[in-house]
Amino acid sequence: MNFPIDLVVVLLHGISYSIQLLNSCLFDKNSVSFFRFQTINSQVVHYNKGKVVKIGGGEMRQYQIYLIEEEFASHYFGRESKIYQLFLEYEKMSCEKKALLRQQIDFVTRPIPSLKIHQILEAYLTKRVDYTMQRNVHALQIRNLQSEAQLVVHDRYILLEASGSFEAETMFFEILRKYDSCFLAMDFTANRYGWLNPIKERKFV
Repeated sequence: MNFPIDLVVVLLHGISYSIQLLNSCLFDKNSVSFFRFQTINSQVVHYNKGKVVKIGGGEMRQYQIYLIEEEFASHYFGRESKIYQLFLEYEKMSCEKKALLRQQIDFVTRPIPSLKIHQILEAYLTKRVDYTMQRNVHALQIRNLQSEAQLVVHDRYILLEASGSFEAETMFFEILRKYDSCFLAMDFTANRYGWLNPIKERKFV
């Protein structure tokens, strides 16, 4: 089912949360690349097989990365919280109530071009000794920097899990943002989200 853009805009605006949004930078501003995120807290979360086991001082990070339709990315430029809240409500909703929101999410996102993503990742990383690829899973393990990241390509989103310092995940982010400016990364546990393409480089009219 296709939803007209005006209807989806109304649905997105209809999702309300009483939250105070704070600006934060996920990566050091002095590094080669950093991405600006909105966050509602500064807590770090420990994961064990996808479950939160400890909050504070943790290292594991998990992002779902979606490719947003350009018209919606343009319309919500600077108001990414509206898109994020749609996905957040979907994550929190019980299975039997997810159908309508799933249709909305499918309408505002594009399928992941899996073959092309695999090709560009291999093209950029294949010569690195710390890179491995098996089926739809790409991994970087930069031992001297204590940085690890694993990227899994799905049909509708990309899953990125990382631990240690930020270098490994930054490499994956950098490759993806060069391919398309409409990738939105979301960490639902830590309530962080942001465009992989830095805001100053986005040129929506």
